[in-house]
Amino acid sequence: MRAARITQFATAAGPQRAGAGRSGWGADLLLVAAAVIAATCSFSTTSAPYNMAAIALGAPLVWFAVVRLGVGAPRPGAIGLALLITLVPQWLRPPSPNVHQTAFYPWSVALGIAAVVLVLLSLWSAAARVRPGLLFAALAAMVVAIIITVPGGTHPMIDVWDIFQQSAAVVFHGVNPYEITSFDVPAKQTANCFNYLPASFLVSWIGWISGGDVRYAEAAVLLAGWLALGGLLLRRAQSERIRLQALTMVLVAMTLAGSLRVAQQAWNESLILGFLLLGAALLLTRYAGWAWVGFALALATKQHVALLLPLFAAWPGIGWRRAGYSALGGLAICAPWVVWNFDRFKTCTVDFFLTIPARQDSISLWRFLPHGLQNIAVLAGLLIGYLLALRYLPRTVGGLLIGCGLVLMGFDLSNKQTFENQWWLCAELIVCGLAVRVIETAAKPEVADAVDRPAATR
Repeated sequence: MRAARITQFATAAGPQRAGAGRSGWGADLLLVAAAVIAATCSFSTTSAPYNMAAIALGAPLVWFAVVRLGVGAPRPGAIGLALLITLVPQWLRPPSPNVHQTAFYPWSVALGIAAVVLVLLSLWSAAARVRPGLLFAALAAMVVAIIITVPGGTHPMIDVWDIFQQSAAVVFHGVNPYEITSFDVPAKQTANCFNYLPASFLVSWIGWISGGDVRYAEAAVLLAGWLALGGLLLRRAQSERIRLQALTMVLVAMTLAGSLRVAQQAWNESLILGFLLLGAALLLTRYAGWAWVGFALALATKQHVALLLPLFAAWPGIGWRRAGYSALGGLAICAPWVVWNFDRFKTCTVDFFLTIPARQDSISLWRFLPHGLQNIAVLAGLLIGYLLALRYLPRTVGGLLIGCGLVLMGFDLSNKQTFENQWWLCAELIVCGLAVRVIETAAKPEVADAVDRPAATR
């Protein structure tokens, strides 16, 4: 019954490409590339030789893996390498020092490192009975690390946190955050607009009102996404071996370099990932018809999530109708603020990004490209992402998450403002997709063949 339910995300159309979706080499390369990109981009918010090299080489390698090698489930050697790569920045460059560190700070860092080490030990353990205990200990360590990162680093000196905090406070008093023209933020940072979509402050407001810090709500959504996806994968695993492999991959995603920093700095990629994972998790249940709610919340969080709508529309299990529900749901969340003050909403959420000068510290190829080719390169990268997702990925939930990562990666590669939080999101979506692929490729051969069959249309 479990295996049969997975087939709803495949169609019968189209010839099966040889080895489509079954290759371990492709998954291995995807995983290691994602780990390298996340690790190098977590070192700094500004461009540097190491992270520029990682994206310039990593993106083509990811595309090569998808086109030539297929996407199956990662093997233990690649998982171990990805964890070792993750461990380097966790050890050498823990979350940012631009916070007031409390007694919780070293514990959050130590638990984050411990989680990676425990997963590594589980891979190297010769005793099968020991592995579940190590993995669940790693899960507990990482959950606690994410939670105490907030009180461990108070008052981060970054405009995002200040803007979210102040927006949450004024919403509570009936003020439109988009009408604020001067936020109290660190010098030389964004101060004249709340430049995200309303779900950002509507959800983070819960953290402000309950714990005095918007990051509590962001961390809760992030953890909910990871745990919901992980719990459903454990439930669907057809053997103890597959169950442990799936849990291992979820933990690789949770411990990926940059996770603690994203939680610490209040970047709303934590909300985007959490909502997308909740939507994907619903697709694995009998409540798949409600998956659009998670996608709608993600769409109403940050503008460029709208780039995923064509993918949703073309994907079995979602389709045009549910993609339309997602779009309408996102518009419904935004509508009150559009009506309240259309000019300010447009200024802050559209004009701000279209007119903002290109950043010379962007972790992207923008400034290295000739002026006339910059916008063309952004469009070309985006189209390549769509092509890879729609032509070469299996039409499954795992394929959907990997496809979301590829589309955003194609956009971010040449965008004029791409920073570590955006690259972390791309890497997370790819790794979470690979976690789902563990279950999908372990299905019975005839089911796996149907799941991995590329489809042209619904």
